[in-house]
Amino acid sequence: MGEPKEPKIFWMDKFEGRPSSVYPFRCNLKEAIEQVESKTNEKVVGILYDGTYNVELLTEKKEKDEREY
Repeated sequence: MGEPKEPKIFWMDKFEGRPSSVYPFRCNLKEAIEQVESKTNEKVVGILYDGTYNVELLTEKKEKDEREY
């Protein structure tokens, strides 16, 4: 599984202030990000969520080819 890294928060557009609650849950987003980054020469830089079950990973090219073969 690996050790947890420094958390990154992605806020919804136009949200300001502090959240009133936190609801943790488990999902396979970690594996999806690792798979995209290991099979492409790209790094995930954002997440697009449209209110459905669909999520898109936004990427950019890496400086050098770091794919695992």
